[in-house]
Amino acid sequence: MHNLYEIGAWLTQHSASVIEQWLNDPKILSIFTQHKINRQKFSKNFATAILSHAVDVMQAKKEMQNCPSMNKFVDLMLKNNITADEIFILCVTLRSTVFKHLFQQSAETPNNVALMMSLLKIFDTNLAGVMKNFSRGKYAHYVTQQKELQLKRYLKRLQVILDAQNNIIFKLHNNEIYIANKALYKTAGVRDLKEYKTKFPSALDFISDSNCHNSFFRVKDYEAWIEKIIQEYKGKCEVRLFDHLTQQMVVMQLHVTRVEEENNFVFTLENITAQQKQINVLKKLVYKDDLTGLDNLRGFEEMIAQKLAKLPNSNLKILMLSLKGFSQYSKYHTQQESEHIIQEVANVIQTEYPIDSARIGSSHFALLSDTLTLQNANQLLESIDTALHANVDAKEIQTNAALILLHDKDTSKSIIERGEILLNSIQNSPQKSITDDAAFQAEKQKHLEEQHVFLALMKTYYDKGKSLSVTNYYMEIPLQSTAKIIHLTHNEMTLSIRKIAAAALQINDKMYITMPKKPNFKAYVKYVDVKNSQVVLENFQSAQYSALDRRNIHVRIENPIEIVLQSQKAQIPEELHTVSLTTFVVYVQTLYDIHIDSELTMRVRFFESEENFLGTVDKIMPVDNKFKLIIHLKNTPSIKSTLTPFISKRQLKIIQQLQEKASYV
Repeated sequence: MHNLYEIGAWLTQHSASVIEQWLNDPKILSIFTQHKINRQKFSKNFATAILSHAVDVMQAKKEMQNCPSMNKFVDLMLKNNITADEIFILCVTLRSTVFKHLFQQSAETPNNVALMMSLLKIFDTNLAGVMKNFSRGKYAHYVTQQKELQLKRYLKRLQVILDAQNNIIFKLHNNEIYIANKALYKTAGVRDLKEYKTKFPSALDFISDSNCHNSFFRVKDYEAWIEKIIQEYKGKCEVRLFDHLTQQMVVMQLHVTRVEEENNFVFTLENITAQQKQINVLKKLVYKDDLTGLDNLRGFEEMIAQKLAKLPNSNLKILMLSLKGFSQYSKYHTQQESEHIIQEVANVIQTEYPIDSARIGSSHFALLSDTLTLQNANQLLESIDTALHANVDAKEIQTNAALILLHDKDTSKSIIERGEILLNSIQNSPQKSITDDAAFQAEKQKHLEEQHVFLALMKTYYDKGKSLSVTNYYMEIPLQSTAKIIHLTHNEMTLSIRKIAAAALQINDKMYITMPKKPNFKAYVKYVDVKNSQVVLENFQSAQYSALDRRNIHVRIENPIEIVLQSQKAQIPEELHTVSLTTFVVYVQTLYDIHIDSELTMRVRFFESEENFLGTVDKIMPVDNKFKLIIHLKNTPSIKSTLTPFISKRQLKIIQQLQEKASYV
């Protein structure tokens, strides 16, 4: 062999025997035994690639440098504390094995000094690079180990402090217990965290019930329960649980605080059973709310119990009201101003229902009567709105209500819990909303019947191999697919759709199904498999008015653009979120003098210069702590010159992003 290229070709041909001899060297076998390295796996995953890299360098296919495969092996073995000497032996033994094979193959090769020096340079350069990478990796691994050691020491010191506390203390991180003291384990009747997780699949399962928003707690919606307690009760409430130390149910004061990030909470629980017994004696004498003079929650529960004993269930109805937006109002107003709002609402309720009404929460009221109807309930809500709108700052507060019908075996607690669930279901309703429990149940039954009929029709589609036309939306852009039904159950349907459409979907997204005759149907995504372009749908409902009825393409703006809304009395700088050729969607903190049919001038910069647009407010919808405005645009030159090119450009970018996302799967 006269050059490196020929040596490389020879090594490729004899790679198996070279690797076999290299890995059977006693020094190599000793290293493998020391670090529990499987020789066959090393040969398959690393050795072949290491030798191939050397051949590529010899044949000028790759630059002379440290071998990536050897570096990968070194990085992997740093966790096993492999030494520099052992890395050196691995590399040098490979070099000596290659040279030994060469000398056996050709007696002339060792005499070619220039060729031997070139070959040595390749192996020595590789060795230098590998050792340099080892040094860097060793240092980085040392730093990581030190950080982990410091964290372990900190947690150990913290555990000692926590274990000295009599109260239960623990930290939840992403709904998992991160650290807890012995008081928790003793109370729960377990030895350690491992046994605790076995006994209680969810971290808060050891608590029996709560005196605040127990309806969420009982269905194990712990996230909603925690948020409610933090927002409405400053993180404090009472809970009941079984104490394995005393072998009895106990009452504890719970305090939860959010720390560091969204899903990080610290809990403390103090046994207040003795104090609670004293408080309960006093509570028997105190049924009134101090601020309003109405019955409090306890008084209202007692009132319900007494009415149930006297009247048939069918004659008794309960109206529960919540002031949506009151907590936001309280943030920016004094305690005195907030209390004045509560008193105003209480006065209206007490005027209409002086005996049978109560304040059952910070911004929740309730009343019961055997003469309640949807009509007089709406009249009460209108009276409350009138009182609130007399205060300019309180116009953002909205009254939602639920009219509750009693069921067989209902109790005061079950009625109130059902009312809370109904109120929670209409949080994103328009400004004035009332839900009739009977209508709610009827609507639920109607949806179940619609779903049954729809899935029966889908069964005929499936049997005949017919396809469906479905649409979902990504950043407000419609993505249509011709879908094939793969599987059906009594409440779910699995479809095969376009991959780009599947890539755009997330759990709980809506998907619309076009029917030969209206109504079309909408369903919610239960599961999506982007790789196989499949989606599982559930909760099928008819959609008389749906996104399928859109005439124009809507696009969501990547980063909301500043827009200045000019009404008759105010200029309001806000953010523009979604646009089409006919509408702007804007979120505002305050409505000022804006109402339905308000004429607005809007100044916005889509490209280089600002332009004016004219529009009329079509809808106003409360969303969280803001108002969502749907503004219908008037046909002006700016739409053609600026808005149309902007929408086209944004639509193209969104589709390109989605195509890239789909291509990665």
